[in-house]
Amino acid sequence: MGEFVRAAAVGTHIAHFDAPWILGVGPFDPADYGFTKDNLPPLPDLTIDPESKMLTVINLSKTFKSYHIGVDAPCIDQSGQRMALTSYKD
Repeated sequence: MGEFVRAAAVGTHIAHFDAPWILGVGPFDPADYGFTKDNLPPLPDLTIDPESKMLTVINLSKTFKSYHIGVDAPCIDQSGQRMALTSYKD
């Protein structure tokens, strides 16, 4: 992954296609949500399901995007293991 130094960023989790914490990656099909490409409403880049607490990222652009997300509660990866937390200041 290029110039990323994992030891310098404990608790930073990169959303790359094969990252072990990602539950799944797939193409976005508007029909799955009852839309077509012509009537697609503006969609948020990030959502969190209130019941499952699952974070979903949608990138409909032709370029890669980067998000820095800080959480103050433990998160688990796809194998049920706790992910490292990081600290931050406002």
